[in-house]
Amino acid sequence: MLPVAINTLLFSGELAEREIPSFRGAVMGIAGNDPLFHNHTEDAKDINRYPRIQYKLLDGHPAVVGVLDGADAVKRLFLPGATHAMRIGPGYREFVVRDVLEEVFTPSLKAGEVRRYELRAWLPLNSENFEEYQSISSLAKRIAKLDEILTGNILSLYKAFDAYVEDRVVAHVVDLSPGNVTFKGVRMQSFDAVIETNFALPLHCGIGKGVSHGFGVVSLLGNR
Repeated sequence: MLPVAINTLLFSGELAEREIPSFRGAVMGIAGNDPLFHNHTEDAKDINRYPRIQYKLLDGHPAVVGVLDGADAVKRLFLPGATHAMRIGPGYREFVVRDVLEEVFTPSLKAGEVRRYELRAWLPLNSENFEEYQSISSLAKRIAKLDEILTGNILSLYKAFDAYVEDRVVAHVVDLSPGNVTFKGVRMQSFDAVIETNFALPLHCGIGKGVSHGFGVVSLLGNR
């Protein structure tokens, strides 16, 4: 499996979860009409691919994560130490690029090795499978459904990385804390989850729905 470039830009200053859309809009304004940053076609339709650039909070600070061709794009646009005035809500704030974390991630899967990760504000449910999930009365069967969705989310990520799996796939939810978030103006069921899988997962990237808006962020257990 080929290595994948991932660059994470860490900014100074604090940001609330609800302010991520404003931060995303401000970065898109700096980038101009670059589809890597907004993931839309010229007629404003979503590009059906894993988002190359993702906006999120890491340890309470705003961050921009670029993967694949998005990794070079964020590095070119933002230089370490540069200060940017960004409109967040009604006013402007200054954010400094305080660090750039450059990583080369190698997708891998080992049948006999299980890794444990945390997912923050994971959005596994869409309008179709939400109804199915709600109709399940057994907790064990609900977890099994989430295991199935989790496996699909991870396989979709690997497909985006041109990494295809032949070994036995292991992906289980081992702890779950439900919540609610607003995504594109819609109130949705979210989960903070601990998962076990034999996939290597790229830290700071997202899985599930809304990853470009900071949902489903992958971290090592106990290290967000």
